[in-house]
Amino acid sequence: MLVFAAFSERHAGYKHVLAAILAVFSNTMYGLSVIFYNSYLPILAKESEAILSEGKEEDHDYENELSTKGYAAGYLSGVLGLLLSLVVLFLSGGSDEDASDNKASSAFRWCIVLAGAWWLGFGVYFCEKLRDDEVNEEEKQEQQENSELARMKDSLGRFARTIAEAKSKFPVTFSFLILYFAYTDGFSTIAGLGVLYAQRDMCTGTTGLFLIALLAPLSAAVGNFLFLLIKRKLNASNQAMVVSALFSISLLPIWGLLGYVSNSIGFRNSWEAYFLAIWFGLNLGAIQSFSRTLFCELIPPHRESEFFSFFELTDKGSSWVGPLVISIMANSSGNLRRSFWYILCMTIIPAFFVLRLDVEKGKQMVKRTKQIREEDEEPI
Repeated sequence: MLVFAAFSERHAGYKHVLAAILAVFSNTMYGLSVIFYNSYLPILAKESEAILSEGKEEDHDYENELSTKGYAAGYLSGVLGLLLSLVVLFLSGGSDEDASDNKASSAFRWCIVLAGAWWLGFGVYFCEKLRDDEVNEEEKQEQQENSELARMKDSLGRFARTIAEAKSKFPVTFSFLILYFAYTDGFSTIAGLGVLYAQRDMCTGTTGLFLIALLAPLSAAVGNFLFLLIKRKLNASNQAMVVSALFSISLLPIWGLLGYVSNSIGFRNSWEAYFLAIWFGLNLGAIQSFSRTLFCELIPPHRESEFFSFFELTDKGSSWVGPLVISIMANSSGNLRRSFWYILCMTIIPAFFVLRLDVEKGKQMVKRTKQIREEDEEPI
């Protein structure tokens, strides 16, 4: 993203192609960083002073708290980054009504550079404070002997084996990942469709769209803590919280479908766009946090990176399905409102199947694997 600083109006002949390549590269690297970021959750929770002082091996309540704070901090920092970008936009004159296309393009370019500098600065700072998970001597020696190419091939092979192993040895984990693929598609589709609907059908202007961009992450940060408080008050499981968030978010497509029977509500007014942003944000933060901690319960120890790579693949791998389905529905009928039926199905149906998951059976399978690993590592 920092490479965008080298762009200028003189490079108009090829900058669009290069920008597309850089966008693909940065998104790929972002996806990889999220894999390792998620993988550190059970490790950090397991090695916290609070857990070690109590002599526990794991504490899923503490994982929930850590996950909630992590997502909330991410959303709040995103709001701060957005505000800083707005300052850059105003100071550079890119937001002026009479600003030329080149001037506006240059302003947005520096906003992208700011985001890249933000990621680089905080990423380097925190990476220095993290350490790798424990690796036994046999694995460590194997890593030192293999070349980089051999390690890459081994990583791809291990990823393929992880998928096969998840399906055969951890069927509950595999089933959850399939459901996660489905309902994350529903969530990401709501975000894209919401902006399009706000512009086209609810007549929301540029200022309104910027307010929506602020309300959604702020609500997500609040939703993280709100749902965690509800979980503690009701002593609910992560599974129950995921199901609750899915049923809650399904109210948005139901509200949109009311437009078939009403001319006054059903995402027909600009104020409904703000309601959509707030309600979506409240549930987005909760579903992300509790999905991650529920998945932590269903993966074997010391396999976090492998299983979270599969977790991230199901997340990002579903992002194209919703837009494709909606574009087909919109082009065939010219009506975006039909898309709410698809979103409703992708939230309600997975919710019922998540409710039926035998999470306790999945936990027992993981514990059995852990015991076998410990027995194999005991000296003879």
